[in-house]
Amino acid sequence: MQFALPPRKTSRPPIYSRSSPTVIRRRQLKSFAVIGCIVISALFLIFHLFSSGSSSADTPVANGPPVVIVTVLDTDFFSNTYIQRIKQNREDYAKRHGYVNFFASTADYVPVMNLPSGAVVPRSWALVPAMRHAMTKYPGSTYFFHLSPHSVIMDPTISLTSHVLEKSKLESLMIKDTPVVPPDSVIKTFTHLSGNDVDLIITQDAENLCPGSFIIRRGEWANYFLDAWFDPLYRSYNFAKAENHALVSNMSI
Repeated sequence: MQFALPPRKTSRPPIYSRSSPTVIRRRQLKSFAVIGCIVISALFLIFHLFSSGSSSADTPVANGPPVVIVTVLDTDFFSNTYIQRIKQNREDYAKRHGYVNFFASTADYVPVMNLPSGAVVPRSWALVPAMRHAMTKYPGSTYFFHLSPHSVIMDPTISLTSHVLEKSKLESLMIKDTPVVPPDSVIKTFTHLSGNDVDLIITQDAENLCPGSFIIRRGEWANYFLDAWFDPLYRSYNFAKAENHALVSNMSI
């Protein structure tokens, strides 16, 4: 009598059937989808980099005065006679060149300047919110020129455009590869910028930057710069020269 025996085991691996056309097609579609996502991401990144490379991309079409002169006046410190002379000096200059003046009062910004803890900060900080105030009031203007109330325009015949803002003129004045804080600061100015890349024009003396006279161009960077400069952390820190030293710290970031 014979009994059925189980099939003999073999060490050879089973022969798998070839993938069906449907499976192959599905794999191809997945590969194409991955490649497509990579290409789209790369194109988006390139477009974003080139479109944001120019800081003036978000600058609106100028439909207002090209330059706004911002002067912050402290009525608790200056006499009325002095204030009127400064205003007259600025008005004469603005009328010659089609600019407009924005006269701000320090007292208007005291509630904004002081810290939530109630700590009082130096009144010289008022120049920062005053610049933001001017930018809000004149949305069609491109350049905002802060000029200290201790300064007087000596030659009203020279316009800012021809003297500073024109691309060729600005490039001839730019100080490149120079320490931000003289004489041996590790942070140096860029060497490769052109006049079109400039959003902030500020002078420098033998010791530091001089915020008493600077020009800023409207744009996203200008908003960021002023917000960062006015950060409560800077205002609460006991800088020897308040907003001046905070400016240097901000520029070094």
